[in-house]
Parts: sequence; C-alpha cells; structure tokens
Amino acid sequence: MFDGLIQTLSLILIAWILVLFLKGCLESVLYSHGLQKFDIVLKNRSSIQSKRIFVISVLVIGMLVAEVLVRWNVFPNADDAFAKFFSYGMIIGQKEITVGLVLAAGLVIYCSFIVSWTLQMTILAGAHRFWMPSATFFREALSTSSMARGEK
Repeated sequence: MFDGLIQTLSLILIAWILVLFLKGCLESVLYSHGLQKFDIVLKNRSSIQSKRIFVISVLVIGMLVAEVLVRWNVFPNADDAFAKFFSYGMIIGQKEITVGLVLAAGLVIYCSFIVSWTLQMTILAGAHRFWMPSATFFREALSTSSMARGEK
C-alpha cells in the first residue's frame, strides 16, 4: 500500500515537472530570436502558448493516468490501458462509436481550426503589409481616370 502511494506521488511529481519543462521549451521557442521576425508569432504569442500548453497538459495527464493504473496493477502495461480506454464505446444502429473514434474526429477538427487560424493570420498580416494599396494610390488612380475623361 505504502509503495503504491509513493510510486503514485512520484509519477504525479514527474508529470508536473514534465509539463513545466515542456512549457519552458515552448516559451523558449516562441521567444527565440529566429521567430522574432514573424509578426504573426509576435502578436499571437500568448494565444499560441495557451493552446499548446492545454494540449501538452492533456497528453501528459493521459500518460500519467495510464501509468498510475499500471502501478496499481489494473493493467499489465500502459499500452493495454490506452487500448482499453480507446475501445470503450456504444453501438448506434450498425455502427460502433468508440472513444478513440470520437477523439480522432476531435483531433482532426482541432487541427483544421489551427491550420485555418494560422492561414487566416498569415493572409491578413501579408495582405495588410503587402497587398493593401495606400491612400496615395487611390488619389493617383482617381486623378488619372479624371484626366482620361477630360476633366481637370
């Protein structure tokens, strides 16, 4: 009993340290000199960080739970714990909906939102800087068209 408690507390401590370490790695990447030249990263640094920290935390907590269940002799190894968890589900009609299927669909939707958000920020940043004509451009275009019609 005491041995299982010590192992569980040790695993919780290791998971906490791992989350802090990965958070520090992410911060060092986001604040690195190489990414300072990208306006998208500079403007959205906290948003990027908070979204990635959530994903990292969920993954580490999932691994922690699987490993704790192994230490408590519920499963022989972490792979079996994950397989059992992902295989839970229900049958609707002739289709079986499992936790793994729902998580895979959620992951696809989440990744598509991230890609969409990244493309949107990239296009908006690029459009504002490179593609938007200035007020001088519009004045010159209007004066040119007025001169072509014979107006002064």
